[in-house]
Amino acid sequence: MPDLLLPGDLVFRRGRSLNSRAVLLAESGSEFSHVGIVVGEGLSQRVIHSVPQRGESPGGVRSDLISEFLSRENAASSAVYRLSPYRGEVALQAARRAVEFEQKGILFDDRFDLEEQTSLYCTELIWAAYLEAGVDVSEGHREHLDFPLIEKGLYILPGTLARSRMLKRLQNN
Repeated sequence: MPDLLLPGDLVFRRGRSLNSRAVLLAESGSEFSHVGIVVGEGLSQRVIHSVPQRGESPGGVRSDLISEFLSRENAASSAVYRLSPYRGEVALQAARRAVEFEQKGILFDDRFDLEEQTSLYCTELIWAAYLEAGVDVSEGHREHLDFPLIEKGLYILPGTLARSRMLKRLQNN
């Protein structure tokens, strides 16, 4: 992990869950299965991300300590990406928007529908937060999926964002 994370930085991880394996199968060759956005500063920094329902946990947009987001239980590997060139105000606006999604109690988007934002999946949350700050970090790229359990269509996957020319990889674990 870089010593200094900034609001708006993106933290990608390769998860260990069954859902993570499904994402990795859907996006052949991808290094990551999940992503969140850094909010706050110093010791109060957290990662906001969207997760599906799991057991008793209702799922949706939530905030975790960075250490929890990247714990051995949750992450096999990780990397941090930053808007490049870094535009502090844009990144800060995206982080603020992610906080608003959490405060509103936005649920996980089980339909993976980019047309509506009453629910969000992880990469959709990042895309929507940055888009409202004036930057399309997906650069308009979508992945076509024809995968069991989800509707055939176009999606933003973790690799879509990781390959964006608008983001620079800082470090990985």
